[in-house]
Amino acid sequence: MDSKLVKEAFEIESKSGELLDEAMTIIHGDSNDINGLKRDMHDKLLSINTIERICLKYRLRILDISYFKGELPQEAIDKVQEIESKYKTTLKPLKIIAPGRLFELEDSEIDPILLAEIEENKFLFIHKWGNEFNFFRKVSSLPVRSPKAMAISLGFVALTFSMLIALATYDIQGLKPIEFIFGTAIIFVGVVGFMVFICLAFNFFPTSMIWRSRYLDR
Repeated sequence: MDSKLVKEAFEIESKSGELLDEAMTIIHGDSNDINGLKRDMHDKLLSINTIERICLKYRLRILDISYFKGELPQEAIDKVQEIESKYKTTLKPLKIIAPGRLFELEDSEIDPILLAEIEENKFLFIHKWGNEFNFFRKVSSLPVRSPKAMAISLGFVALTFSMLIALATYDIQGLKPIEFIFGTAIIFVGVVGFMVFICLAFNFFPTSMIWRSRYLDR
């Protein structure tokens, strides 16, 4: 049975309408084995847009399998060999979707997904193993999806601190709006500066900057 994440990915793909268009363009084309594969397994195809949305939502990477430091389960290897044998083709390049640390540490128990890029920006889902993506990962990844999301999150942090300071040091009814706005702006600048320091010092970047990169972030 497919995992919740895999079902979510294909729901996104289905809503986009791209799979239907793709299937219609290849349904009459059996000039090579790739066309046959795409026709028979069209319900397992994912566009790069769908993969990007999943990666941003759960803070994941998609990289060539050569960078993956874990061990592929035998079931995944068997599926690759079965598809290659049936359609007399080679599934390359193979890709892995997983948290960034799986491309650095040997740990194959956390959420990897094996894909094959069968044409530019179109991927065949092959196998998923490991644990399920949980709600906490989804929520914790939300503030770091993009620079815009980070700025909004830092704005809420600054506003919260400003309100707490105002409640602790002033009569809230006597506090002038301009003073509150000015204080919030100062705190916002401070937390932004702190976050910039964290990003530069610890290589921590928004997911939109690193989901296809092997070099930024951890």
